[in-house]
Amino acid sequence: MPAAIAVLAVVFAAMSADLAYRAMCPIVEAWLWWLVLPYCIHEWMHILALSARGGSQTLETQVTCYRISVRPTESVTIPRSCLVAISGPMGTAMMGVFSLPIIQWLGFPWWVNLPWLYHALFLVPLFGDGKSLVTGLRALKQV
Repeated sequence: MPAAIAVLAVVFAAMSADLAYRAMCPIVEAWLWWLVLPYCIHEWMHILALSARGGSQTLETQVTCYRISVRPTESVTIPRSCLVAISGPMGTAMMGVFSLPIIQWLGFPWWVNLPWLYHALFLVPLFGDGKSLVTGLRALKQV
């Protein structure tokens, strides 16, 4: 868990470290808003779901060519597995919904929040969260 928190802390620090640079560079600002921040919220929601109410206390960071994700090092109950699979995509999509009025108040078009809302697509079985959810639901059905 400390490694995952450290990774997220570094990302958040890098995002907020130089406001003047981001103000001068809209491409960096868009990249942070559309890619980095939703991804961090997605993984943070997984961490919260894994560690809530006496859950997993030790997590590992899994790095592949296409993604960085957090995983528990010990076994997780089937209901918690389903909760964790849902928490990342839906937590990020809900943040997109709740931030929509703020985005529009700031004068940005509504579609600026689409990358946040697209995180719900990670529940499709093609992606890791969707695969975990299907596996968990099948295991619940057999119990």
